[in-house]
Amino acid sequence: MVNAGSQPVTPTMKDNSEKPTPALDQDQDNSSIMKGSATPKEVNVAAVMWKKIRLTKANFHQASRFVLECSVSVTPPRTLYVGLASIFMSAVLEACRGNRDVPADETPFIVSGTIGHMLICVNPSMNIAAHMIRAGLAYRDHPAIATGTTLVRNYGELAERVARIATALKQTYGLKPGDRIALMLFNCPEYVELLYAAWHAGLVVVPINAKLHPNEFEYILRNSGSRLCFASSELEAVARSLTDTVMATVVEVGGTDYNRLLEADPLPLVTRSADDPAWLFYTSGTTGQPKGATLSHRNLVAMCHCYFADVDPVSPWSAILHAAPMSHGSGLYGLAFVMQAGCHVLPERPGFDCAEIYALIEHWPGIAFFAAPTMVRRLLDQYAGSDTDNLKAIIYGGGPMYVEDCREALERFGPKLTQLYGQG
Repeated sequence: MVNAGSQPVTPTMKDNSEKPTPALDQDQDNSSIMKGSATPKEVNVAAVMWKKIRLTKANFHQASRFVLECSVSVTPPRTLYVGLASIFMSAVLEACRGNRDVPADETPFIVSGTIGHMLICVNPSMNIAAHMIRAGLAYRDHPAIATGTTLVRNYGELAERVARIATALKQTYGLKPGDRIALMLFNCPEYVELLYAAWHAGLVVVPINAKLHPNEFEYILRNSGSRLCFASSELEAVARSLTDTVMATVVEVGGTDYNRLLEADPLPLVTRSADDPAWLFYTSGTTGQPKGATLSHRNLVAMCHCYFADVDPVSPWSAILHAAPMSHGSGLYGLAFVMQAGCHVLPERPGFDCAEIYALIEHWPGIAFFAAPTMVRRLLDQYAGSDTDNLKAIIYGGGPMYVEDCREALERFGPKLTQLYGQG
């Protein structure tokens, strides 16, 4: 194989003699793939070759790169590539088993990477809500939403609610694909189902920080062009005060109108283009008015796979604790956990209660959560000997982490911190 800007790699055949094979002939390497002119036959030849190669630590990532190169260049019919990529992934996983040259913790990378490239590059039609449908069918009994230690609903129930609400958004409120709906919500069990119901119906979500000033609510609602707003009971009056000037309708989450949405029949998934808007993400507005960044379905799917590859690469992805607002980073990371049918855990107490956070870490194995550096500092200050073995990862961002705090957190929790920026 020929990597970009490199010399041909001489792979090693997996036989008793471990003799190296000669370098590939240029007519059979992936030079045409790199140029974007590969035919299905050329991809097939390359895939067969990779099935024969003994994977090593040196060529492991080259193998995954090959999948990407194929996915962005192979000519129609693209369905052939999907089949080849599936065969290739199986061959890679088979080669990984018992191969000491390939780190075991890198295996999830090739799995998520291959599937991700198939989704992102091969299929021009994409709706991230398809992941909810898959979770509801394949993992219907898996816990999906929990409040504290109490299970609220499983994935089978959640997926059905999503499809029913999607129908009501279309039929009751007359919303069409591309319309925007705003979420003025504190963290609640309904947050996930509203995100996915909107996408299921082909709509665009506009999550809004529930702690903003009413003037900021008005600006974002007006600027986004939201036609419908779902509001927490604490914010319903504020939202309704804006209906005359900004939008037509407000629905209180948990109220009568909201519960009536669930009486609709399930809606088939609405097809969207990979580049269609899915999430209108508003910045904090610290340097002026908040600015809406448009995230497409392709953006969100790619983000999920980057989460598995770069942020939290070790399976299983059992649970995410929404200790921070779901309108921001915590909600974005929740999408990756839907993809893996992980449980979304919401604290019962308002605000950030460190004692409750520690209790939930003890209760939920393999739990991860997003936190601002100040939240990490509070956890360190209020530590009272709790068992944190279940803690898998703390993803922090949104502000500077002092070196002393980072070192103390690493000493207290172990190597479980991941730093990021620019997620929205």
